[in-house]
Amino acid sequence: MFRTVIAVLGKGLSEASFTTVFLYTTELYPTVMRQNGLGYASFMARLGASISPLIMLLEDMWKFLPEVIFCTVAIFSGLIAWLLPETNNTRLPETIEDIEGMRYKK
Repeated sequence: MFRTVIAVLGKGLSEASFTTVFLYTTELYPTVMRQNGLGYASFMARLGASISPLIMLLEDMWKFLPEVIFCTVAIFSGLIAWLLPETNNTRLPETIEDIEGMRYKK
């Protein structure tokens, strides 16, 4: 039962963070950098998917180590997503100068 709960929690939160990356990436980057930013976020997501079979090899060290790693990364990713700013009804940056101007207003 414990392994099932951890597996479902890890899978659900990892999918939520993956979806959040694509939703927020297109909104947070200025227009001139949007494709590069989305490409980088996509690369990092696919890198995680490529490494995950290797993490399963750690099961030889401790039976629950892969599940602990997957669950920890998924929960951490979900919590980090809460730090992203709300973009509802706000003007989104269109140039690099807009991003730099936002940095100095805070």
